[in-house]
Amino acid sequence: MTAPVLSVVVPVLNEQGCIDECIERVSRVLQTRTASWEIIVVDDGSDDATVSRVERWMRTESRIQLLTQPHRGKGAAIQRGMLAAQGAWRLMADAGFACHLAHTEPIKPTLFNQSKARLQHFLAEIRRFSHNRKNVAHGLDTVKSRTIY
Repeated sequence: MTAPVLSVVVPVLNEQGCIDECIERVSRVLQTRTASWEIIVVDDGSDDATVSRVERWMRTESRIQLLTQPHRGKGAAIQRGMLAAQGAWRLMADAGFACHLAHTEPIKPTLFNQSKARLQHFLAEIRRFSHNRKNVAHGLDTVKSRTIY
């Protein structure tokens, strides 16, 4: 199976009230952008019906995946999803749409207009960060403190 072009990671905790709408909206947006996509839902220890609702979606759409973990926080859920994602481009969307995919359209030209060398440097930094277990423990706080040009 070929790796998807775009991965969307959705961290969730007790989102039974909005996860169906989230998956439906995200998959609809992705279908208009590319045929090659995946949605990775990372459940951070929900004690409601969130997991069963995602599993229902998985039965009808093979590009939706579910990862579960004990409650470790949103940052850990995002990190786990990003490390599991296979897409060349990876985005995060909140189940409650605090970070809606429609807001990513303005960054698309910027991403694709970067020089090849800068893009390769950026990807090498991400790979180095992903494999450095000391930084993984600190999660996204370490990523936020770096400026990558």
